[in-house]
Amino acid sequence: MFARGIKIRMDELTWPVVPAAPEALRILEPRSNIALCVNRGLSKHAGEDPLLLDSILLQLEDSVKKLNCAGMLTVIDRGVQHLVANVASNTAIDTLILAGKETVFQPSTAIMLLKQNGVDGEKNEIKGYSQVPGLKEKARPFLNQLPREAITEFRQRVKVVRLPLVPEEDEDSYVYRLKQAIDTAYAPRESPQILPFDFSSLCPREISVIPSKPADCETFAVGFENNEAMVQAGDSLFCSRDQDSLIHELNAAGRGIGGSDDEWFALGKRIAQTFMGKYEPDEVKGPRVECRKRLLDLDTNGFFEITADSSAKEVRALYVPTDSKKQRFTLVLKQGSNFPEDLLKIVREQTLLGNGSGRQGHLAYLGAELEKAFIACTEGLTYSQDSPLSFENKLNTTQLYGPIEVSANSIPELWRAAVSNLHNKGLHTRNEKKGEVVEGWCTLWHTSLTSTRLPDDFDFFDEKIADSYATALCEKNAGEEKYTYGDRQCHYFGYDQMQRAAELLAQNHDRAVACQRYYPPIDLPSRGRPCLLGETYWLDNEKLHAFHFARAHDLFRAFPENLYGITKAWAQPLARKLGVECGDLLGLSINNNYRKATDSQNVLQLLRKIKTAPAEYSNPCVVARIIKVENLAELETQLNALPNGVHVLGLHFPDPAILDGIECDVANTPAMKRIKENKLDQLSTAAANLKEKPYDNTNVLSPRDPFLDRDAEASNLLLFQPRVHLGRLASAAACYNVNLGENCLLASHSQENLESLGTLLAIARDLHHAIADSLSVPARPLYLQLAPGYK
Repeated sequence: MFARGIKIRMDELTWPVVPAAPEALRILEPRSNIALCVNRGLSKHAGEDPLLLDSILLQLEDSVKKLNCAGMLTVIDRGVQHLVANVASNTAIDTLILAGKETVFQPSTAIMLLKQNGVDGEKNEIKGYSQVPGLKEKARPFLNQLPREAITEFRQRVKVVRLPLVPEEDEDSYVYRLKQAIDTAYAPRESPQILPFDFSSLCPREISVIPSKPADCETFAVGFENNEAMVQAGDSLFCSRDQDSLIHELNAAGRGIGGSDDEWFALGKRIAQTFMGKYEPDEVKGPRVECRKRLLDLDTNGFFEITADSSAKEVRALYVPTDSKKQRFTLVLKQGSNFPEDLLKIVREQTLLGNGSGRQGHLAYLGAELEKAFIACTEGLTYSQDSPLSFENKLNTTQLYGPIEVSANSIPELWRAAVSNLHNKGLHTRNEKKGEVVEGWCTLWHTSLTSTRLPDDFDFFDEKIADSYATALCEKNAGEEKYTYGDRQCHYFGYDQMQRAAELLAQNHDRAVACQRYYPPIDLPSRGRPCLLGETYWLDNEKLHAFHFARAHDLFRAFPENLYGITKAWAQPLARKLGVECGDLLGLSINNNYRKATDSQNVLQLLRKIKTAPAEYSNPCVVARIIKVENLAELETQLNALPNGVHVLGLHFPDPAILDGIECDVANTPAMKRIKENKLDQLSTAAANLKEKPYDNTNVLSPRDPFLDRDAEASNLLLFQPRVHLGRLASAAACYNVNLGENCLLASHSQENLESLGTLLAIARDLHHAIADSLSVPARPLYLQLAPGYK
């Protein structure tokens, strides 16, 4: 259980201290004092561990916010040791709630006995555990990989609350009791620490597997008909609709069937492929042997815990030796190797499996589970060892999500629509800072600028705190070195950008003005600087409209707060100064995401409350849309068909090679000169940063310099952000005051320092290709945001 989760920073140390895959641990509120441990047998969805845990957390509703973390526990040795290690090391946790029905290993009983009696002997044997009635024979009561001081800390600091299921109690009644226990124990800690115990023996070494030749399976043939798999072994035909029953019955037949290790291993792989529709069935015949589920004896040498990471395209097999004095290790199998056969080579070389009567069954089991894990990686499915795969919950791990438009009548509805879309279609990937995330690229969003209400179910800010946040968006930095949005917007560059915007818009109603908080000479080398880059403001039909640019949005935790602040602190006061009404609020989130480990269950709970999908923005003042461009002639036709007026367009180029036909002296444009020569070579700096961290989203290039551009703009290109997605460079550019009239795709430059659309496309193209070439990755796709363009 508590060996699984994402890393979080606390006092310059990380937690959990014994890391593994995140799917069976949810880190929730790091300063809460309660850890919840859920055993199997509690949920209606008990067939799959991740579904069980998510189901319980959903039913806990608001009580989830009072949990530090929640996880699962099924066995003694590694499970209890990992739980004690992680709970004892985190001083925030002083209460452990053990929930659900016991498994055959009785881990909850073991923890209660550990708390009451402690341990004894060199192997840290839990006192009294071996005498528990009904205990599985091979259960191991030893915690010999834990230092005694960690066990002492756990027993002295942590209160253990056991909440077993009452006979014939329904799930709703049990969840109600669980909520009461959580509410009673809740007492958050202000300054938690991570205690520096030595848990190195619990952290297995990793071995990367060398590819080997796939094995043949001549002894067996595998057929499939009417959802039933049939294995022909000798003269018999073993038949079952269940993978485990089939393997167990074959194992019981054992050595009488024959076959080498390679063949049994390959048989397991083929059985898994057959049930998943990945294998062309053989022709089989023979008298039927109906299979039933049997118990496989534990191997005398050890066993494997298998996990799959779809975003990293790798399978990990943790080997746990029966002899607790031997060190564990993890075999890491990358996709592109020869899948399960690579592990078989290690199994033989290091004699990981015993030679007892169950050897063949264990080999077939390993082949089947590893093949399922690799299918999960390939197809973007959730894998849980010993549970069937399902294509119903397929994850997007191969397609970039975006560009996409999202609109709604208010900030709360916009937030819910954006979260729903990202949950259903987002790319499941890995972020260096946040761990596993669900991510979108280039989301164009649109709502009303009159909306200043936070969502009722947005629990990270209330109206009072949000008002304080809006006030801070205009305040000067109090001598601190770190930037603030208010300081950058209103003070840092020697003038108030909002006051300047009011003056320029009052003078000229036909041009948009820009405010910018991102400053490349300072922010590009440091990386991780402002997420909220800047805005443009313009007037149309006596209304003020705003467009917000963000390099990244934490969609679940911060998006409504950001929009609330922009609206209340900047846009609405600007409209009052100009004596006009508020119009539309639009924006581009180049990257938006939410954390899988900490927010997945919160997202599910939010979506469960949404009875109907939020309606699109019903009465927009500004027309905003995305155009997918596959050739320039079609784009020119579409632009010519636009009516006169103001337009917010996103131009999506899946293959930017079509822009090669635009002839332009890019090197001598004002935008490129600024990018290359103004205090910092931004192109070289961004390329160097991306070579070190290709998937980093903090690199933004901009020709604008708010120090120099107070009175006149050097370029109408606002920003350019490159980032590697799925092995390809995806870049987004944004510009404003773009002429969309006749011949706008020709490269040109006016005396007012306004580059034509053709010139802007050529600049974005050349920046995109230059960085892709430096990284040796394909240059696609490219997105250009016009906010706004005029015709």
